[in-house]
Amino acid sequence: MQRDKSEDDKLSYFQISGIHGRPFIPWNGVQAVPSGSGGGYCPHGNVQFPMWHRPYIALFEQVLGGHIQAIAANYTGSRAQEYKTAADNWRAPYWDWAADGGARLPPVTTQATITVNGPGGQVQLPNPLLGYKWQRFPLNTASNYFPRSGDRNCWAWPQTTRWPNANGNNRPSLANQELSQDDLKAITYNVFTTATNFETMASTGSTGNSFEAVHNSVHAAIYAVMAYVEYAAFDPLFMLHHANIDRLIAMWQAIHYNDRVQTQTLPSNALFATAANTPITADSPLKPFYRDTSGNFHTGRTASDIKTFGYSYPEITDWNQSPDALARQVTVSVNRLYGPGGTNAKLKARHNRRHSGYAAHKEYTALVDLERSELPLPCSVSLYVNGEFAGKISVMSMPASGIMHSTVPLNKALEKLGKSMDIPESQVNNGSPATNGTGAQQPAVSSEDEEIILQKQLSVEIKSIDGTIFPVSSAPSLKIKVELQQVVTPGSEDSLPTITPITTGPLAKPVEHSTSY
Repeated sequence: MQRDKSEDDKLSYFQISGIHGRPFIPWNGVQAVPSGSGGGYCPHGNVQFPMWHRPYIALFEQVLGGHIQAIAANYTGSRAQEYKTAADNWRAPYWDWAADGGARLPPVTTQATITVNGPGGQVQLPNPLLGYKWQRFPLNTASNYFPRSGDRNCWAWPQTTRWPNANGNNRPSLANQELSQDDLKAITYNVFTTATNFETMASTGSTGNSFEAVHNSVHAAIYAVMAYVEYAAFDPLFMLHHANIDRLIAMWQAIHYNDRVQTQTLPSNALFATAANTPITADSPLKPFYRDTSGNFHTGRTASDIKTFGYSYPEITDWNQSPDALARQVTVSVNRLYGPGGTNAKLKARHNRRHSGYAAHKEYTALVDLERSELPLPCSVSLYVNGEFAGKISVMSMPASGIMHSTVPLNKALEKLGKSMDIPESQVNNGSPATNGTGAQQPAVSSEDEEIILQKQLSVEIKSIDGTIFPVSSAPSLKIKVELQQVVTPGSEDSLPTITPITTGPLAKPVEHSTSY
């Protein structure tokens, strides 16, 4: 798919990757519109984010699957049927970075070469999952397709890279370090437990925690092309990552089967084929993806069911049970994978215990709103409690403007402070130990102590992708609210915790983080 197809072919790796962002050219005849962005087709910070990527992944799977079947047809002899069957059953793999042990690059994506059993015997090949080698290099700067400006690690090397050194060689250990910094498992579980409507689940354009937010964190952690929306889809990790996002969304939809599509009409940001402020509903087109030969595009509604595209996931066996039974089954999987305990992560393919803890505890969460145009995109916004790192929000390079919403859990930072402050355990929650949402017992910090710490010692650091620190004053629209929540853990693993806001209070002014704590 990468080497044999010309980059001018609409079904080449280059052209399919380019749908997402650069080179910002029409695909399959779907033209740019006036008042559009002139950028890519993909909606980010937009309620169409999850459903737009579903037919995109399906397109990639269909094209790559065709190549796999063509290769399988070259095998002869006693194993020919085995390879043909394997090719027919192949589905796009996903990388579950949120499962236990999953927050690191899959080894198969980091080795330089692979050995395969070809039709004529074993052969060693360049690893196609390591990166995409540009057919035309240096990259074409004509018509501003790939401008030599901004981060040179997007365009300066003959192949896509991840945390490249001065010679353009990948440094996967740095990506793994970044991936492990964020508690991707807990953040993912938090979306399942707090996002009760489609709009919140779908996008950073709505208040709360979303799958788009944790998606951003993974992109930023891998760095180089993956950190930039306009280049990201050229990295082979992109589809492994987005297939997992699609899986998480499909699991959420199975649990919330009466809320599978958006119900609110919301304005779109400017896209290649969508004008700014276009009213978006569940029936708005997901350009450039046609659903038939009559010129009708897929919509959020037509893409809402994965059965439309002929695949499922291991957790979603929806062909032999009622929606209620499936919702309970998927909830069990969510609790086992992302709640207490978990499974070893693998690079899995699409499918062709009960918790320990206390009945109720409290948690603090920072609700963050920011205006992208005030930030050095792409960047991170990190929160600290009395100098303890609480978490960060990753902001992608596109869209360039608009309000973004996200959340940062604060209890782990409070846990560390409780240990360092040596406060007796009996002081927290009227004598009942708290947990951090994953079943781990929290150390003791009294409610009064927490309020004082959070209101006076919550600080912010804005850091661009190159490590430059920007003053908080450069983002005057940044708003942070601290929400105290009551979390009731169910007695059965086929139910999710119930989270109820108790109080929400805004900080008077975000405070600059200092390393002098």
